[in-house]
Amino acid sequence: MRKDIPHAERTYLAVPYAEREEAKALGARWDAVKKSWYVGPEADRAKIAKWEPKHQPSPTLDPRTEFAGVLREIGAVVEGDHPIMKGEAQRVPAVNDKRGELTIFYVAHEDGVPNGYAENNRTKEVVRWKATGQHLSSAAKADLAAEAEQKRHARKQAEKELYEATTQRLAEELRINNSGVKQTAYHKAKQIEASPGAPSRNGDVLVPGYDGPESSWLRKHTLSTL
Repeated sequence: MRKDIPHAERTYLAVPYAEREEAKALGARWDAVKKSWYVGPEADRAKIAKWEPKHQPSPTLDPRTEFAGVLREIGAVVEGDHPIMKGEAQRVPAVNDKRGELTIFYVAHEDGVPNGYAENNRTKEVVRWKATGQHLSSAAKADLAAEAEQKRHARKQAEKELYEATTQRLAEELRINNSGVKQTAYHKAKQIEASPGAPSRNGDVLVPGYDGPESSWLRKHTLSTL
């Protein structure tokens, strides 16, 4: 194995999280300090070139487009006239919001040096933004792209853990509160046991993730509590 490349000489890559294993197989290495992939000493440069900064589209971003990307990073649904850059408090929905919910709060200014503040009221993730993207080098943009992928993955992982914890809590509550419930004609027709929560054919409470139509009630109930 060839000696590793010094930090100052490394070519950093914009590798999406979903493509990390492919990049690694082609010789990309992970820089734990900069939290970004780079071209390793034994990398297949021809095949790994698609992640190099010079191969990434790098148009100059206007502040509104740049801030829209910031909002999407924390889970916002950005559409219509948003983001509105007039220094006024705004609210928009998050990806998993129910109808009428406006989980994302933001304020943005376009005059002077464009800047803004955004917060996801569900995850409590906060971003303080200042327009800089149009002045970044290709390498810096690659760093930011890699960092954004890491944040996105961390956010998805946190949502998954919260979902699983809530699922376990609800399932346990259903088991504890499983008092006698009269069997109805519906239960008899479906050959299922009566239960105050989600019924199953063998009398156990179903947990989201299992197959079967009865699981949908608990899935919906779980999601509504997140």
